[in-house]
Amino acid sequence: MSMLGRRLVALVPLMGIVTLATFSLIFLIPGDPAHRIAGEGASPSRWRPSDRTWVWTSRCISSSSAS
Repeated sequence: MSMLGRRLVALVPLMGIVTLATFSLIFLIPGDPAHRIAGEGASPSRWRPSDRTWVWTSRCISSSSAS
C-alpha cells in the first residue's frame, strides 16, 4: 500500500476521534451549547430552534424510519 493509501486509511479513525472529542467538550461545558455558540448578546430567537426546524426534523426522522 502506498504512503497516500496508508494516510487515507489513518484519516478515518482520526476524524472519528476528533469529532468525538469536539462533541464531548461541547456538552461537558456547563450551559446550553447553542447559547454559547451564538454568543452572550444573542437574542433567544437567534439560538433557539424555530418550530419550522422541529417540523423538518420530525419529518426526516419519520420518513427514514418508514423506509
